[in-house]
Amino acid sequence: MRKWMCFSLCFFILFLVSCGKKTPTSPDSPTVTYALSDLVGNWTGTVKNSSNTITLNLNVDSAGKVTGSGVSSTWTIDSTGKVKGGGSFSFTGGGYLTVASAGWSLQMDSAKKKLTGTLDVSYSTLHNMTADLSKK
Repeated sequence: MRKWMCFSLCFFILFLVSCGKKTPTSPDSPTVTYALSDLVGNWTGTVKNSSNTITLNLNVDSAGKVTGSGVSSTWTIDSTGKVKGGGSFSFTGGGYLTVASAGWSLQMDSAKKKLTGTLDVSYSTLHNMTADLSKK
């Protein structure tokens, strides 16, 4: 009888503990709080790594097309709220104009006035650049 009471008490305690837990959010539910329209406008700032700092002045239109400062890209917002994009980046180095492919991965701040993240250009000295852009 005593064993039965201990078992019942343990079961009751486990039941109470499990009732207090919150049900986790489904991994399929999107966490996007930004729309493509939040990207529209002029952005200015820098991208840099240990050996390069490049000042950017960019314009983003309502289709997510990004132009300016040698950048030709298209930005989208993925299901996690990240701004992603691909396109080209042109720059002059050693007297030559070089155009290379580039990939963006940015996060917008809650005020929708700042983008931070990375720009990776397929060019040896411009890999792994950190981006810091502000909306004008």
